[in-house]
Amino acid sequence: MSKANATFAFWTSYINMVEDVLLLTRATRTGNWELHMSTIRRILPWMFAYDRSKYSLYLSAYYMEMRDLATTHPSVHETLVNGNFAVNDKRNMDFHK
Repeated sequence: MSKANATFAFWTSYINMVEDVLLLTRATRTGNWELHMSTIRRILPWMFAYDRSKYSLYLSAYYMEMRDLATTHPSVHETLVNGNFAVNDKRNMDFHK
């Protein structure tokens, strides 16, 4: 339907982009390295499609380096796979006190 209806194509692409942002947020909050990497891979085409040249360049380099991390730096890769790539503050964040 995207080819026949421009509005449908717009909203479909918007929903896909929002899904990618939510997946990246989930990956970061849960410390899920595999989800992080797969979401970065999903986001890359959007950077090229919307002509974000610096994001396209640096995100591509980041993805390629992180993808090969298991062979180039196995101990770092293991640390990241164990969820140690994001800060997770488990304190109660009640701002209304």
